[in-house]
Amino acid sequence: MLENRCEAWMVGIWLLAIAALPAMGSAPNDGQLAEAEAVVTEPEAAGLTDAERAATAPEEPEVIDPVAAGLVTREELQRYDDLDSKRIQDFTNVDLADYVELRNRGADTRNPRGSAAEEIGCYAIKSLKQPYRAAAGRFDLAESDCVTFQERCIALGLATDWRSYHLLCNRLRHKDGVLKYANRNVYPLADWIPNNAWLFEDITDKLGVPASTFDLGLQRKKRLVAQIAAGRIAPADLDVDVASMPETELVPQTYVARKHVAKVCEALRTGDLVFVIRRKQAKGTAPWYFCDHVGVIFRSREDTVTIVHAVHPNVHQEPLIELMTRCPWVGGFKFVRLRDDAAVIADAELRRIHLSLPTVQPSEQDVSTAALRSARGIPLRQAAP
Repeated sequence: MLENRCEAWMVGIWLLAIAALPAMGSAPNDGQLAEAEAVVTEPEAAGLTDAERAATAPEEPEVIDPVAAGLVTREELQRYDDLDSKRIQDFTNVDLADYVELRNRGADTRNPRGSAAEEIGCYAIKSLKQPYRAAAGRFDLAESDCVTFQERCIALGLATDWRSYHLLCNRLRHKDGVLKYANRNVYPLADWIPNNAWLFEDITDKLGVPASTFDLGLQRKKRLVAQIAAGRIAPADLDVDVASMPETELVPQTYVARKHVAKVCEALRTGDLVFVIRRKQAKGTAPWYFCDHVGVIFRSREDTVTIVHAVHPNVHQEPLIELMTRCPWVGGFKFVRLRDDAAVIADAELRRIHLSLPTVQPSEQDVSTAALRSARGIPLRQAAP
């Protein structure tokens, strides 16, 4: 469990968010906790002097002054504290760049940076109530769709500064980090997961329950023909002959069916990625399955497995079981997890691609974002629909 690292870091955010969330289970009240503690501690404490009790008591973690430790200046610490009190959607990209850098330099010594998976979960929580918009701008922090939200959290969880964040966002969206439309990861199951296997492991069949299977039917040829006709893709950019492609491509998939989801929750961790498998069936036909929604797993304060996801009207958090219950069309879920040495892997990949992928300064990205929002008739700080 995350041991409340993110909740402590985001206590101000939690107070606002919890009121909007469905109940996730009740914690014991103070009397129950005191009674439980007495059962354990009273026999052990019997006969001990005050000095002996003090000697055996667990030490409180030392809180380091980051200024005195030379990690940041007093002005930088104030800047970090100001940003830490805000949600991601209230950031500019300049703000985000400062926040990521200062956090990685150790500005927050009370709740310091955790593992990459923990950081993914923390940034997911810090994005609660971020407005949803279909086809959201990837670097427009005032909005997100489910894929943009997921990729943004991953990139922030692994980034050490603005440049690494920007590069990771592009690497996650494009096969091999090649910024061409033809290399875009369009299909979550058939493109995104296999093309990001360098960083993530599919754990669907490793959760202690039998994995269900289906063949994912894709009309990739039809989509590519349309994109070529629209001028978005040049045939020379493709590594396949479109004319020889099958009309329907079948890609074998595994998933955890509804009936097994409750059993696998214990094995899920904060920072795992969840892909929602939708089940559809027309009258007189066999059901078919596909994925059209994704999110991030976060274990709540009560150790409830929740999904944090971008869906209309905004990013919100709910128990995974509750999502499945209220959405009868959910056939199950697919899960992937960061590889154990994800930070090392990401660093090596960034060194490989840093010369081939362009990056812009955060201030330039803010100008570009403002221009895009202005073209849509939405001021930069107005909530997206």
